[in-house]
Amino acid sequence: KDSMGRAIAAYRKLNRLGLSLLNPGGVMLTCSCSGRVTQVDFEKAVEHAARDLKCSIQILERRGAGVDHPVLMGMPETEYLKAIFVRKL
Repeated sequence: KDSMGRAIAAYRKLNRLGLSLLNPGGVMLTCSCSGRVTQVDFEKAVEHAARDLKCSIQILERRGAGVDHPVLMGMPETEYLKAIFVRKL
């Protein structure tokens, strides 16, 4: 696998472990600071982790970098800070 594929697989495994410890109704914060992993890919990894466990989750909130970490136009990798709050159903 390429480095991006390994990163996605690692996020999937990490979130599967976190979700497996979470009771239904519980909330988990999961984050990524990888510039090569997009918001969409990160959320897909979390979604697949939930699917692996045969559970449903809701995204309660998305967050990113503060104003002190501006994104440079034309350089999507500078939008590297991602965080989502999910609730296990």
